[in-house]
Amino acid sequence: MIEDALEFPRNSDDWLTTVIIGAVLSLLSFLVIPGLIIQGYLLSVARDSAEGRDGAPSFDDWVTLLVDGLKAFLVAFVYGIVPAIVLTLFVSVLAGGAALSAAGGSTGIAAGFSLLTVLVVLVMLPIFLLVAYLTVVAQVRLAVTGSLGAAFEVGTVARIGFNADFFVAVLVAIVVGIALSIVGGLLTVILVGFLVLFYAQIVMYYLFGRGYADATAETTGV
Repeated sequence: MIEDALEFPRNSDDWLTTVIIGAVLSLLSFLVIPGLIIQGYLLSVARDSAEGRDGAPSFDDWVTLLVDGLKAFLVAFVYGIVPAIVLTLFVSVLAGGAALSAAGGSTGIAAGFSLLTVLVVLVMLPIFLLVAYLTVVAQVRLAVTGSLGAAFEVGTVARIGFNADFFVAVLVAIVVGIALSIVGGLLTVILVGFLVLFYAQIVMYYLFGRGYADATAETTGV
């Protein structure tokens, strides 16, 4: 799996041009639109991987990539908004209680509120990690099905996410991604690192797509 993932970006005739374009767009991602185009492209990588294609796609239909990137952003926003609101409300109330208690001279109560704030953050952390994981599943499902609605079929998304094949693929993607990112980070001083960093993203989304294909092959009704 790892060998296939590492070779996938280089199996296209114009792979170097593709990686260079992706690296440049990454540098310009603070302008928002280039970042959305990259996200749309990575969805196409996941789709092609899930469909068993041998090489990474090219940057060709820019409008479609932008639209797909917007859809991916919407999926991430919807999945993340509820836990974000819950965390904000809890932290705001507890922090306010701590501040009022401290202002009133009740340092013990203020310390209690502060401790509760820390506990809430610690409890919410694994929830955010789970939501981030399911967001990846939902975005890959969006890429493969082409349906925004399919990304919000939470039951199906969760069933795929808790499939061992997809989980292993994500773990491998994280490990490989971290390794390549370290190399890319060290090489950014000579700009080559930005190519490696984008290459790493292609590899990771290849693995996401591969994991999705393996998981759905064992799951009916998806």
